[in-house]
Amino acid sequence: MKIIAIVVTYNPDLELLKKSLFTYIDAVDNVYIIDNSTELFDATKFTNISNKIKFEKLGENKGIAYALNYGINLCADEKPDYILTMDQDTLYVPSIRSFPLDAFNQNIMAIVPVLDQRIKNIQPYNVKNAIQSGAIFKYDILKLIG
Repeated sequence: MKIIAIVVTYNPDLELLKKSLFTYIDAVDNVYIIDNSTELFDATKFTNISNKIKFEKLGENKGIAYALNYGINLCADEKPDYILTMDQDTLYVPSIRSFPLDAFNQNIMAIVPVLDQRIKNIQPYNVKNAIQSGAIFKYDILKLIG
């Protein structure tokens, strides 16, 4: 099972971005940082953390959807099973590999974080709306819908 994280940044707080990366980097196979920033920052601060990190600078703010699609297309040759989408400031608490990824089927597009203190264990249920940061998508479905 191959999981690739795509992180979209825009003029990030570099220390918070580094802290965020450390919350999930061990659970994924590679991380693509797609930078929408207008300001320049030293990408080697992140590529030196791990050889899993790949950095792409767009040179302007093209928006989160553009950046996510750019990252999805970049990792196509790696043939991932799943894509984890992250924002620059999201801290990932649960273990990605503990999610019931085998529950994916034709009717499930993503496993998404639900911020509800009443939920004590991870179990699948339908939601109508979800945030993208922290969501795990089945790669084949992303490619199918474009």
